[in-house]
Amino acid sequence: MAIVGAVIYHVSSRAFPKPLNPLMGIVVAYVAAIVVCFIVLIFTEKSSWSQSFKQMNWAVVGLGVGAAIVEIGFILAYRVGWQLGLTSFVVNVSVTSMLLLIGFIVLRERVSALSILGLCLCSVGLILITFGRHG
Repeated sequence: MAIVGAVIYHVSSRAFPKPLNPLMGIVVAYVAAIVVCFIVLIFTEKSSWSQSFKQMNWAVVGLGVGAAIVEIGFILAYRVGWQLGLTSFVVNVSVTSMLLLIGFIVLRERVSALSILGLCLCSVGLILITFGRHG
């Protein structure tokens, strides 16, 4: 689901109409997302909605803020000419690097040698793609 959703997301973000204010477009996109979530929620929620509201914390709001910033960032990157595959790769390698560090330092998660090697290879790929784009 995450892969299919991400593909739909990036193709749609890349095709976002340039004259459209990106913030207004994101508002409409979020309304569509809310409708989809409500439909799925109606058919899958086993506990009461009030119980679900009581279980929420700061992370729910953080998810919304983060998602909005991601949306704006990708739409603006595509508007100034970033390529579909390159943009996602640059962002994902950068995010993975930061999350690996946060996981290790803050959450005390174990980081294997293979994970570090994979991150190094992705970083080399990022450098090669970036120089290939501008070289």
